[in-house]
Amino acid sequence: MITDGVSSVDYGSSWPSLILPFGQWAFPIISDWDQRPIVSAAYVGQGRVVGYGHESFVAQTSGSEMTLSINAMKWACDGVGTIGLWNDFNHFEDELVAEGFTVLTSVTPDQLAGLDCYVGEFWNGWSDAQNLKIETFLTSGHGLILGGHSWYWSYSNADVAHNYSGNKIAPTTGLFVSSHSGSVQVTLGSSAPDRMQRTIPAITALQNHFTTGPLIATSDAPMVEKTISRSTAMLTLDFNNFWSPLRDMVNTTGWTQISDNNEYDLDADAIDDVLLAIEEGLYLRLPADELVAHPSSADFPGAVPTNAPRVTSNVTVNGDYIGLPSGFGYAGARSHGMMGTGLYAAAGEVINITVPSSIVDQNVRIQIGAHSDSLWGKDKLDRHPKVHRIWVIDSTTMQVGNTFGGLIYITFPPDSTFGMTNITINNAVQSPRYIAGVTTAQQWNTTERNLPAPWAEIEGEFFILTVPSSQIRTLNNTVDLMNWWDTALQMEHNLSGFQPWTRVERAVFDIQISAGWMHSGYPFMAHTVSVANVVNLSHMSTQGDWGMFHELGHNHQWMAATLPGNTETTCNLFSAYIMTELVGVDLGAGHGSMSNSSRETRTETYFNAGSQISQWSVWTALETHMMIQEQFGWQVYTSAFSQYYNASLSQPTNDAQEYNSWAARISNETGMNLIPFLRAWGLPINDATFATVDHLPVWNSDPLRGWV
Repeated sequence: MITDGVSSVDYGSSWPSLILPFGQWAFPIISDWDQRPIVSAAYVGQGRVVGYGHESFVAQTSGSEMTLSINAMKWACDGVGTIGLWNDFNHFEDELVAEGFTVLTSVTPDQLAGLDCYVGEFWNGWSDAQNLKIETFLTSGHGLILGGHSWYWSYSNADVAHNYSGNKIAPTTGLFVSSHSGSVQVTLGSSAPDRMQRTIPAITALQNHFTTGPLIATSDAPMVEKTISRSTAMLTLDFNNFWSPLRDMVNTTGWTQISDNNEYDLDADAIDDVLLAIEEGLYLRLPADELVAHPSSADFPGAVPTNAPRVTSNVTVNGDYIGLPSGFGYAGARSHGMMGTGLYAAAGEVINITVPSSIVDQNVRIQIGAHSDSLWGKDKLDRHPKVHRIWVIDSTTMQVGNTFGGLIYITFPPDSTFGMTNITINNAVQSPRYIAGVTTAQQWNTTERNLPAPWAEIEGEFFILTVPSSQIRTLNNTVDLMNWWDTALQMEHNLSGFQPWTRVERAVFDIQISAGWMHSGYPFMAHTVSVANVVNLSHMSTQGDWGMFHELGHNHQWMAATLPGNTETTCNLFSAYIMTELVGVDLGAGHGSMSNSSRETRTETYFNAGSQISQWSVWTALETHMMIQEQFGWQVYTSAFSQYYNASLSQPTNDAQEYNSWAARISNETGMNLIPFLRAWGLPINDATFATVDHLPVWNSDPLRGWV
């Protein structure tokens, strides 16, 4: 047995990919606390293969991890024999010789002759010809041991199923290197892994559950759900042994319908959940000409009117997109830039798109649907977990679509310089679209707002709102509205000190979002119930919307300048700024937590409890900042923030550095030594930092003196 003599393993800090055992005779060897397989194996033809989720696991030289390495090689080699090592595993030669192996080092896939088994890496640079040699070697009765992870690779690469080197042979090995990760510390049970951790038995059980029986036992259902869902998230449709039986099954069960009037309870029934995951795996992968309109699409994002004409349109999108520096950590800073087209794909219909060769195979994409939040983390669903679809542009002519329908975008990766790009889109529906400086008030009022698609976009110079068309059919003052929003956005940019702001911010309104009432990102997400106020100029200009300004504030937070406990604090500086300086209301009217009485009570409570830094967060921490702002103005914050954007200056990398760096910078900007004030609040400012600002006069009139 591969695990003989192994009761637990601990691989330290080397996080593994999951190795999904999806082949006919594949099975897990080591599974973590959540039954995620990090080591798997398979019988393949006449041979055997073992796959590790990290290359460092393959040839461990001590402890039970070494025992597992030796056992796996003996199993794959069907005993001891002649074994070839890829150069990264040459260090294991002595251990193998001691076990009786004949060892050849620095062996490539071109040198397999005479070997009984071979040890290599999943993450390799092997050619197609070399992969074929590996596959032939395996199926003809030899052993193969591979290790590697794809999760890190996937951060900067697309299509792990086809482009990650280790998965190019996955259809043969039956082992898939997932871009999802598992744990490194595992205690093994006394029995073999659950049979339902094997993909094929899990699929068979699920098929029988919906057809001939028997029903899946309640105790087995969670494992069936996990096993199949992990593969539906990774395996593309050309993995036929996985998808073919599942497609047949869905053709029998039909599509799950979800709406705000027909909520779905996630985790209430594992079998229902896995069926939902299978459906999603299909509608996110099926070719456009095999899609149908999902029955839930009429509820959300909404149906296209039956009489809406389909059009062919030539559109020009801006392919120059910089994005934001990654230091804006809550902003989705390195997300693809979404360029609208003013067109909508009806649910399940084929959209024909023609693009110039300059953007083919350049990580430029077509996105159908604005609502990109995944809801798999929610307890209840008012819509399907994923309702947008992305198509990577790999040809000058493409057929695309979305079973739910949606607005059509061309999306460009950060730092794109494609310039103005002409796109032809056929069989689409026109959507309401206002573009500042392009669409006149007359065009909007007479034509644009009446276009038939169920979703609209109102685009300013600095901000874009994606809203239900029903909310803008009678909107008359779009020009003034977006001028107001542009002013608000420019003020947030100005306060941040990062100029020029290198993208247009977006807000998308959804029936349900992944977290909170609103959340930051690109686009930032909010609920549709907020739309009425957001597109009401009278409301915004007299009452504002603290939450909208707050989320935009998150997008302006530089991570190194966001002190511990201040994630939900300094974003509120932007809300306070817009409320007081643009909307023109006092802080208490802007948010109830900022009334004078609330501020006083909060401050006194904090100091009466000993001003513990562990409690310095959110509104309490905002008091510290507002006291500084109210004395010295907004510019000191802008100037202090601006210093962090200088690439030549080192960034603080831990809590202590963040506190001390900020204390020095804000002191220098105010021209006052604020260290005593900040220490009173409990901030752990060291003497070295005090010394750097000791030449400045101490702020001896701060509001805390004589109060707390």
